[in-house]
Amino acid sequence: MKVGAMLNMVELETFAAVVEHRSFTQAAVALNISSAATTRRVKRLERSVRALLLLREPTVIPTKAGEDVFRHFMVVRLQEDDLLRRVTPGRTSTTALALAVNTDSLATWFEPVTRELAQHHVALEIVVDDQDHTLEAQDQMKDAGAERTVAEQFHSLVI
Repeated sequence: MKVGAMLNMVELETFAAVVEHRSFTQAAVALNISSAATTRRVKRLERSVRALLLLREPTVIPTKAGEDVFRHFMVVRLQEDDLLRRVTPGRTSTTALALAVNTDSLATWFEPVTRELAQHHVALEIVVDDQDHTLEAQDQMKDAGAERTVAEQFHSLVI
């Protein structure tokens, strides 16, 4: 990638859809494009960043580089959403957020948090797991490095 070159947003959006759906085929359906177009876009993005972003077998999962690119895209998505809310009068939009929540938190104090987030147009994808697994996820996020933007930390929330 040349100095000062920007990543292609269509390719990033396609890559993010593949990560979110864990499938090229399902991402293609969600984007209303062919599976071949989905594959071509992801391969072009991989060439641009000069890194393998997805492991394709047995299931589609992001590599370490893919996780970094996905986090970057999520930050860009948040920033764009925030910008459009500020410059477009009357615009409301929904921000998607994935959370890992242990069952104790879900049963005790988390419900009011979900109501508050819903009022701020935040759509939640909640993964319920036991405390040991949510702590493992938190440790993985810490290992990813302390230098993350607020938006990245927001999208990496584990409760």
